[in-house]
Amino acid sequence: IKQRKMRYNGDKVFKWCCENAVVWMDVNENIKVRKEDPKQHEKIDSLIATITGLSIAVLEKSPEKSVYEERGLLILGD
Repeated sequence: IKQRKMRYNGDKVFKWCCENAVVWMDVNENIKVRKEDPKQHEKIDSLIATITGLSIAVLEKSPEKSVYEERGLLILGD
């Protein structure tokens, strides 16, 4: 986000959340995203959800074989 390499649909709430967030490093060099003042009413929730989702997508290994290759699609009710 900081390097402006992430594209999004221009959602104003997401942009607002990004503007409310700061990157912070603790004494153990863990990088965190937080509000500059935790008592602020401004939100960063959608940014945190995006970071969480992207980290899962990037770091989690995909299964060797898709479940759909073994059993096919399930159709529920007509």
